[in-house]
Amino acid sequence: MSADGSRTAELLGYGGLIPFVGLSLCLIFGWEIDGLSNRSLLVGYAVTILSFLGAVHWGFAVAAPDSHSSRDFVASVVPPLLAWVVLALKSPADLLALVLAFPAWFIWERAGIMARYPDWFRRLRAILTIVVTISLASVVAFA
Repeated sequence: MSADGSRTAELLGYGGLIPFVGLSLCLIFGWEIDGLSNRSLLVGYAVTILSFLGAVHWGFAVAAPDSHSSRDFVASVVPPLLAWVVLALKSPADLLALVLAFPAWFIWERAGIMARYPDWFRRLRAILTIVVTISLASVVAFA
């Protein structure tokens, strides 16, 4: 990817942290957003992003079919299935499952499949995973 493309991805990735950090702060400090359920919004956004992490693998498999594509396609369905299970969990198990799911998925990726991905993407994913995990864990701990 060009420097411009990776820069765009970085900006969008960091922008995607705004709902995690913002909703987490709202929950921790008891702030309400026009009567909406900040907790439901946070869980809904988190499961959406967890599903998106699977879509990344689908995209890589389609873009560069090789001997690893089958593994990428299989990997791509794991996060959405985890997200779906999270939706069936009650509070606080749902948020706790998400706190575990994001770093666990990242560790699994780092152990193998992510080695083929660009350095900028691996760095970005590390930062995003850390912030997402801290945001969700803060809600579990303090809200």
